[in-house]
Order: sequence, then C-alpha cells, then structure tokens
Amino acid sequence: MTDPEDQLDQRENPSDRIPLKRRLVYVSIIYLVSVLILLAVEVGTRLTMSHVSSLDLFVVTAQQKAQVADSKQSGIFEGDPLLLWRLKPNLDKVVWDFTVLSTNSDHLRSEQSSRSLQPKQPGTIRIVCLGDSVTFGYRVPAVWPDKPSEYDPEWLPYPMLLEKQLCAANPNRNIEVITMAVPGYSSNQGLTWLRRDVDKLQPDLLTVSFGWNDASFSDLPDRVAFRTSWPAVGVRWLVDHSQAFAHATRWLQAREAFKRQAEHNPQIRGSASRPRFAAGVLKQHARDRRPRAPARHGCNCYRCTLS
Repeated sequence: MTDPEDQLDQRENPSDRIPLKRRLVYVSIIYLVSVLILLAVEVGTRLTMSHVSSLDLFVVTAQQKAQVADSKQSGIFEGDPLLLWRLKPNLDKVVWDFTVLSTNSDHLRSEQSSRSLQPKQPGTIRIVCLGDSVTFGYRVPAVWPDKPSEYDPEWLPYPMLLEKQLCAANPNRNIEVITMAVPGYSSNQGLTWLRRDVDKLQPDLLTVSFGWNDASFSDLPDRVAFRTSWPAVGVRWLVDHSQAFAHATRWLQAREAFKRQAEHNPQIRGSASRPRFAAGVLKQHARDRRPRAPARHGCNCYRCTLS
C-alpha cells in the first residue's frame, strides 16, 4: 500500500508540471488560431456578401431613417458608434436635399473642405455653435439638384456669417466660429457630442440650439434608440468595423422585427409614435445644456431653444 505522503510528493513533483514557457506557447497558439478563424470569416464575408452600412443598423426608427438613412438622404451621412450618425468627411460642394455643402476632415460643415480643425492657438477667440439642422444650415444656400452650380454664394449658415462679420469688425483678432451641427440631432446627441469633444475644442463661447427633433414623433424614445452605455457603444463599434458582425446584427434585427410584427398589429404599433423625449426629460436637458465642462476653459454658454 502506497503511503499518502509519497502520493503527495508525486503530485507535487515539479518535473510533472508544464513549464511556464510551454503554457504561454499553448495559450498563444490558441489565441492565434482564434484570430485567424475570425479573420477568415471577416475576409470571406467581405468577398462573398454585399456591404452592410452601419448607418442602416444604427438608425432603427422609421422617422429617423427617413431623415438620414434612406437612399435619398444618406448621401452625406455615415454611421457613428457613439452618436448613431454623423456627416461624412471631406465632402466638396455636394448637393443634399436642395442644400449645397462641404465638410472637412473632422466631419464638420465648413465653407471649404480643405479647412480642417486645428488646435486652438494662443490669443484665438473660438466660438462653437452646437445644434441641429437649423444651425447646420438646412437648404442654405438653396440649390436645384439639376443645377448644382447655380446658387448664391453669399447665402451661408449663420455660424459662417457670424465668423465673417466678426472678422470684418475685428481685423486684428483671430476669430473662429465652428459649425458643430448635424441634421436630425436631438439635444441628447448634442450633449453627448459636446461632452466628448469640448476639451479638444476649448471654446470661449458656446451657443446651443435644439428643439425640433426633441419634440418630433418617433417609434422609439431616445432612451431606447440612443443608448450611450459602454456595452452599447462597444457593440456599435464592432458593427462599424466588422462586416461579419454587421451581417449578424442585421439578421438579428430582422428576426426581432418579424417577431414584433407577429405579436402586434402594424397599424396599431405605427399609431403609437411618441415624442423622442418626455416633457420632464426636455426640462432636464435644458438644464444640462449649461455644460459644466466648458466652464473649465472659462467658456460662456448661450442657449437658443426653438418652440
């Protein structure tokens, strides 16, 4: 009969253990094989299946799809993992919904596509105009799609006019006015955008204009359609960077939509549209639009709400 102490010695014999280097090699091989499999799936998806736009997957309500994601409206937009959609960069005098516009490399509307956002220089007065399509300059200047070159170049969104007039009145000062606006944005998206980029922008003055989209009707309120928790943003980031994940997400969304249609009468469901925000949420956003972050830079904030 074997002595229990001898059995313990045998179990604890160092010679029977897998060396640390070998274990690391095994783990590395498993990790590498997993990466290669995922890479093969991604490459196969891109080669054999049609491209799925992240914009189509991020924008889920019929009302917002009509604004930014249908075939006529999506020309200037792309998916954004945090904000759902944003302007495409480096557009040069494109026509969208009777509006001729350009964007810079920072996804912001600009008078010239080559004018990118630079770090704020000492002595510069920087004004940021945060808003929706009103601040963006919807149909300013107005142009007919079949006559894209026939428009009045003096017609500009008010942030651009503000910069021109301030520079003309103060020729010895360096003044910048940034059009930080995207059509269809609610105050929730604007506040999230501001919190993310305010440290980079360092504005001296901030104007905020929201209202129309907050009060617009939608199948889903923003608290459901626009989630900003890190798991939700992480999933959208994967959808934006992986076609395999995008196809899987589209399949899951189609399955969920079919299930909802089977459970509810589409006519009843369609009539249940509601404002994107409840009244109490709108009041809270009005308070939150007095941003705390700009105060660190000595920034003044002026709020312009539309009713």
